[in-house]
Order: sequence, then C-alpha cells, then structure tokens
Amino acid sequence: MANMSYCRFRNTYNDMMDCIDAIYDNEALSDDEFIACQNMFEKILEFLEDYDICEVDWDEFNKWLDTIDRR
Repeated sequence: MANMSYCRFRNTYNDMMDCIDAIYDNEALSDDEFIACQNMFEKILEFLEDYDICEVDWDEFNKWLDTIDRR
C-alpha cells in the first residue's frame, strides 16, 4: 500500500533507517533484497548528483555493494 502524502517522508525515513541498520548490522540479504538495496541507493545517489549536492564515485559505490553480505 502506498504512503499517504501527509506522511510519506516520515514513513519512508523509518523504513530507510531499518534498511541502513540492517547493512550496519551486516545482515545477509536475499538476491531480491540486494537488488532492491542497489536500486534504492543508486536512485538516492543519482538524485544527489542531479541537484549538485555531491559527486558520486560509482566505482566506489560498486565496491561497497560487493561488501554487502548475500544469502
């Protein structure tokens, strides 16, 4: 179910923090979860680049992805 517009960022923030905590805790991700993780962070980084907030080193990003534990 989609988030209601009045709380979408609040709900998404909480969900994102759960995802980040899982990565910090080195929880193993299924293949589907890994792909979703990769897609989510790619979109966030693309957004940051598009608005000139930061420059992304995509090689480093891909190296980081290789460190994520997968089932």
